[in-house]
Amino acid sequence: MFVAAFGLPFGALLGTMGGFLGTGGGTFAIPLLVLLLAYDQKLAQGTALVMVVTNVLFALYKYRNRGSLDIKPAITLAVSGSVTAAFSSHWALSLPSETLKVYYGGFLVGLAVFVLLARKRTAILQVRDYRWAVLPGAVGGVSLGLFGVGGAMLAVPLLVMFFGYSQVRAQGLGLALALPGCSISLFQYASHGHVEWMLGTMLAVGGLIGVPAGVYCAHKVSERMLIGSFCVLLVLAGLLVILK
Repeated sequence: MFVAAFGLPFGALLGTMGGFLGTGGGTFAIPLLVLLLAYDQKLAQGTALVMVVTNVLFALYKYRNRGSLDIKPAITLAVSGSVTAAFSSHWALSLPSETLKVYYGGFLVGLAVFVLLARKRTAILQVRDYRWAVLPGAVGGVSLGLFGVGGAMLAVPLLVMFFGYSQVRAQGLGLALALPGCSISLFQYASHGHVEWMLGTMLAVGGLIGVPAGVYCAHKVSERMLIGSFCVLLVLAGLLVILK
């Protein structure tokens, strides 16, 4: 009863946030599990991945339906991210949970700063050859394997800066990167017993309720509001994890 009472509403909230920001919601689910349920970092990341994989798949479908997904760069991102995620997930599982928690909190705060700095610049190169997407894909895959999340959030500002994509279209591509990388990470965490499947499933079910509303809002608000919300939530989540 507790699992459903906790998982469904929080999953819906996280799904809305994930759909809005072009992530799977795991960025904020992990601090929630650490702070409210006292999960260690590895268990929190593994459990959140159940929801993340489900939410990313659904959000990707919604972005595709709205025409915010370019297939060739999406496939390039997914393949390159999968390779680096497979290696970095092994590294994550070898680290102590407390160390991983500090790394994760610092990563979120640093990512917020990076996104803000990136958005103050016009697109540097405006590369249109989709094969160059292998680079942001590889970078994002390292984050996916190490933290279970964050690959899309790293790739999105790179796609905006170097490829000249709008924020919404870049978020659609970020989801394409996240899906295979998160799936690989989930398999790795599950094989080491770092997944609470019941709670993860309830979070995923709740997420399916919230994702459509988040995707709808992402296509309605200004890019300035979208990016500002993104950065504020990243800093809050990162500080909560570090200070816990």
